[in-house]
Amino acid sequence: VNAIHAIEGAGQLTIETLVAGPDAVVRITDSGGGIAADDVAKIFEPGFTRKSAGVGTGLGLSICHQIVERHGGRIEVDTELGRGTTFSIHIPHQRE
Repeated sequence: VNAIHAIEGAGQLTIETLVAGPDAVVRITDSGGGIAADDVAKIFEPGFTRKSAGVGTGLGLSICHQIVERHGGRIEVDTELGRGTTFSIHIPHQRE
């Protein structure tokens, strides 16, 4: 939902899955406005949001971050102002 909200007007949202070494990876990329460097350090804090009042609570990314960490994973953020953002969710997997 955050990625969709980041896109103003026409844009692109891409979701891809892959295996990278020991991790299953989900990448969500949007063509939105990107995230300012000062905000990247805060995006996983409960209550932090750049959305207007009444649009978001600032809990979504913090909850996602907690869930991923509890599964031994991590979330990486690659962003550039004016060019969009990619969140890469890495979760360790087991092969049988």
